[in-house]
Parts: sequence; C-alpha cells; structure tokens
Amino acid sequence: MPLIKEERIYIILLAGSGITRDVACIFNAMHRDQVSHNTVAKLDMKFKRTGSVTDASKQVWKVKEAIDEGTSTQVLVAMTRSPKNGIRRLSSYGNQSKECHAHFAR
Repeated sequence: MPLIKEERIYIILLAGSGITRDVACIFNAMHRDQVSHNTVAKLDMKFKRTGSVTDASKQVWKVKEAIDEGTSTQVLVAMTRSPKNGIRRLSSYGNQSKECHAHFAR
C-alpha cells in the first residue's frame, strides 16, 4: 500500500538522524504499513534531489526543443509558406516530434 504524505514526511525526519535500516525498523514498529530499508533510501534520495516527498504527476507533457537549428528553420519556413499543413506533415521535416512543431505553431 502506498504511503500517505504524512508517513513520507515522518520517514524523511527519521532518515535525517539514522541509518536506513534503523529508520525502517522504527517506522515499522510504529505503523501498520511495513516499509523496507530500500524504500527509505529511495524516498530519502528523492527528497534530497527534488525537495519534495510527493509523487511527480504521471501526465507530465514536456515540449521537446529542436536539437538542430537548421531543421527548425526549415519547419518555420514551411509553416509560413503553407500554414494549412498539419503538424503531422510538418513533422516529416527532420527528426522532430509533433509536440516540437506544435510549439512552433503557437
């Protein structure tokens, strides 16, 4: 069962003062849901990396940036010549995703 936010915070507070195996033992003695020392270690690393104990949204859409400036210039030229072309057609120019071309279309 996934840990609730308060339990994650409690683990982080415990992790600041001990070894992950000890933190897991203390947490398991006080809570119904059992955690392993690996869970404690991963949560601690995640907190140190992101500063948060919450899960990242699974529906994060990132716009990929154009790697090749020449290709992005070709796409912009193609869009100005025939703005009615769809994103799929424009994505045939180069090796870029539809999201990248949608970014240029804005």
